[in-house]
Amino acid sequence: PSPLQVFVTEMLEVATDWMLPGTFLLVVAALGAYALRPSLGLTDVDMSNKTVLITDGASPRGVLHAEYLARCNAKVVLAASNITAATEAAQAITMRTGSSKVSAAELELELASVVSVVEFARWWEEKDEPLHVLVNNADYRGGSDPLVTADGLERIMQVNHLSQMLLTELLMPVLGRSSPSRVVHVVSEAHRRGRPHLDPKAIRGQEGTKGSKVNAYADAKLMQVMYSMKLARDTTSNITSHAVNPGTVSP
Repeated sequence: PSPLQVFVTEMLEVATDWMLPGTFLLVVAALGAYALRPSLGLTDVDMSNKTVLITDGASPRGVLHAEYLARCNAKVVLAASNITAATEAAQAITMRTGSSKVSAAELELELASVVSVVEFARWWEEKDEPLHVLVNNADYRGGSDPLVTADGLERIMQVNHLSQMLLTELLMPVLGRSSPSRVVHVVSEAHRRGRPHLDPKAIRGQEGTKGSKVNAYADAKLMQVMYSMKLARDTTSNITSHAVNPGTVSP
């Protein structure tokens, strides 16, 4: 079979495994990107000496990011609140790509907890391992969890933006030592509906009837975009910051 046929088959297996209809939209986007690889400059990308950390790495979108990076020979670490799920995802990626350089982080990363984020960053620092690419991939849209976390913060805002911003800042010394490096913020089209001037009550989940999961998600994604712009402005040229909108797909 041709490389394209192999790619199509494997991407459909990913979509089927996760049983998410929206994933098929992502497959279509991935196929389009594959077809356009020469014009996009993505042919023969070699990341053999690069280490990539992906937050929410066990999610369907995190898996697809990791799989592409594995095909580029990068060392990929999946960070997640569920280490078992991340380990299973890493093993599945290894089976599909043949790469032995994909693994789950040994310490859980719970983005709804400031303590967990600080401990994770400290753990990475103590590993004395480089970090060339940090992918802030979390995409939490609300569920049955309490609206406010134990830290007193609105959960959607904390998971999607505040904790990933904290992680980025804590890992900035490592990114600096590993430069040239980059931070990639996976955002959303929903950022266009976000409010650039937030009432502190929104961040603490105290807006009452004015607040909603949709508003909180849009606000968080806009904050990601704005933080990415700030990083691009303030950091050295050896650390670049990117905000990437994957389009309207399932997380």
